[in-house]
Amino acid sequence: MGSGAEIKDLLTEILTSSEFCNVINNALSSRLTTTPAISPTVQVPTLPGRNTSETPPSSRMSMISSRIHEMFPSIPRARHSRSQSRNSSRGLTPFEKEVFLIKRKSCEETLKRNEKFDAFKDGYAKPAVKLYTQWKVGEIKQHLREVFQSVLTNTDFDFLMPVSGYLSKIDMEDLNGARLKALLRQKPLYLRPHVDLVQDDNDEGTFEETDYTMNDLEEFPDIRSLDDHTQNVNSFTLELQALHNKITESVTYFNVNREDIFLTCKLALQRKSFNPFNRLSVNFVDSDENTEGAIDGGGPSAEMFRLCMSYFLTSCLFDGNNESKNLTYCIEQLQANNYYYCGQIIGMSILHGFGGPNFISQALFDFLLYGIDGMAPNIDDVPEGTLKTILHTMHDCNDVVDLQNIILDEDMISISGWSFISDITEKEKLIADVCKFHVALRVRPALEQFESGLKSCEIHHLINKYPSDMKSLFCFTATKLTFSKMKELFSPVLNPQGSNLRSIENRVLGNYYNFVADCEGLF
Repeated sequence: MGSGAEIKDLLTEILTSSEFCNVINNALSSRLTTTPAISPTVQVPTLPGRNTSETPPSSRMSMISSRIHEMFPSIPRARHSRSQSRNSSRGLTPFEKEVFLIKRKSCEETLKRNEKFDAFKDGYAKPAVKLYTQWKVGEIKQHLREVFQSVLTNTDFDFLMPVSGYLSKIDMEDLNGARLKALLRQKPLYLRPHVDLVQDDNDEGTFEETDYTMNDLEEFPDIRSLDDHTQNVNSFTLELQALHNKITESVTYFNVNREDIFLTCKLALQRKSFNPFNRLSVNFVDSDENTEGAIDGGGPSAEMFRLCMSYFLTSCLFDGNNESKNLTYCIEQLQANNYYYCGQIIGMSILHGFGGPNFISQALFDFLLYGIDGMAPNIDDVPEGTLKTILHTMHDCNDVVDLQNIILDEDMISISGWSFISDITEKEKLIADVCKFHVALRVRPALEQFESGLKSCEIHHLINKYPSDMKSLFCFTATKLTFSKMKELFSPVLNPQGSNLRSIENRVLGNYYNFVADCEGLF
């Protein structure tokens, strides 16, 4: 004799079998109108206007199974009912992404602000495309084709993600909605077609730049070095992407105040649960403690890091002109570990894809690259003040006796290790040693603390591996103002095409473009 559970399963199989259901169905159909209810508390369901024999078999079986369950509660409903219930409750998990469709197949950089505006205006960008984590890559592609059907042809396209201003291709193998969401996180999705979608990027159609001056030709890179440069950029972006992929699903909450941006950021960095590889959720709080927004789509984080960089630029942590800053030595800042937090915030800004400070001096960057022995600061790296005036006086001095008198009279020179000079040829070495002492050796604790902050985000090793690429993030680089950049900076607001005013505006715009092109040739 089987156990109670086995007998129950056997009875369930019998009672839910099609043969038994047909017998019960026929019996119920013939007795519904003549037989009273089986139980005073259970009513037999009736279907007005319909013959029970016309009910589909699956519906009849479901109804009979429910009826038997009402009469005998210990017998469960038919198995297919439970399965259907589970399947119907299993929903898809949606998420939204900002998507940009690039017009050119050769594009390697992210869109700038004006380019994004034009993309939205021309239908090449969508602010919130709904995708699902359960979708496979084919379903995602098909949906994106439908979203951009007005501008996207039958050509195939690649998925890309922004990494420090460049576009990095996403591997399609084993890609699905959940993995795509994890890769992008707060970043938009870029689509790059395999063929160009437009023939001419000239927005206005009234001015076409076809002639190049000799100055223009000098700006083009050497063709022989293009492959190496492209390979280096790609490897750098891949390295940044690999570092970015280490960001976890854990969240660090920043409740920051614009009036005290560094202190409020430090409060988040000092939490025991803080990890630079956590996701960021930034809330701006004003003096009345009113939050300006609780959902971080990337904008609040970018604003927080921008405000931090602006604070560092004018803070007592750095000294020098705005294009070449060196660390200062302040015992209060050192004891508060502020140089470390400064380096950590800069590292996090690069890690999360929001750029670098762009004001670090060459001497400070050399310390990060080669260490303190590789630093070679000059007089320009010395802060404005008495010491800089003395160094200029020494530089202009050509008499060894006068130099010796300066060394004896000025303690800031003697404490750097020089107490005597025997020959005028030692002047340059004397000046170099004094500069290195005051810019590097004296502030060594601050330098090492700042370096530790960068190492906490695993950014420091990239400086040794890709010095030229990282230098563009840390140091100021002057760029020549060209005709193309002027067009990007200013976007004219014009009247509708075909109007009388638009005709006048087109002529004015053409003259303006010619004027800018002529000005470019003067410099």
